[in-house]
Amino acid sequence: TFQVFPAGFGPTVYYESAVGAALCVPALLHTVAARDGDCDAMLIGCFLDPGLRAAREVSSVPIYGGGEAAMLLSQFLARRFGIVTIEDSNIPEISEYVAAMRLADRCVGINSVSTPYYALVRDTGETLRRLEDRALPLLNAGAEAIILGCMSFGFHPFADELAARLDVPVLDPVRSGIAAA
Repeated sequence: TFQVFPAGFGPTVYYESAVGAALCVPALLHTVAARDGDCDAMLIGCFLDPGLRAAREVSSVPIYGGGEAAMLLSQFLARRFGIVTIEDSNIPEISEYVAAMRLADRCVGINSVSTPYYALVRDTGETLRRLEDRALPLLNAGAEAIILGCMSFGFHPFADELAARLDVPVLDPVRSGIAAA
């Protein structure tokens, strides 16, 4: 059984930026500590996995990050990967995360669909079109797999639909995190 535990406080602006990622960590740590005995494992609800290492320090259960899980899982499926995220403002932070994981030489690039997280399922056909449009240059650059760079992509079967269109593995960070758990 899976449950979602929303943080009780946190940023109301700067969602898709370094500032938003930093501002959400105190709420994340508070939520992890408050829910520590309520589950067997936890998955952070952001591709950037903000506060992942700190959350692991305050929890007695395993803490997983969808971004980390997807990037590591991609290594079993492909030599090189590309990431498609939601907004351009995420690209610098994702790039830093890829480098911190020592996977920069395997990542051919990061593109965005230029759509805020809350609008991804408003018009799923348009989102899928944008995903394909932004994934194709990554494939042309040598990617053998595509990683969806936002947990909100997991609220619709975008990964399966895009994989069928592109004929390459497409990793959803929600499913990757659950698989890791």
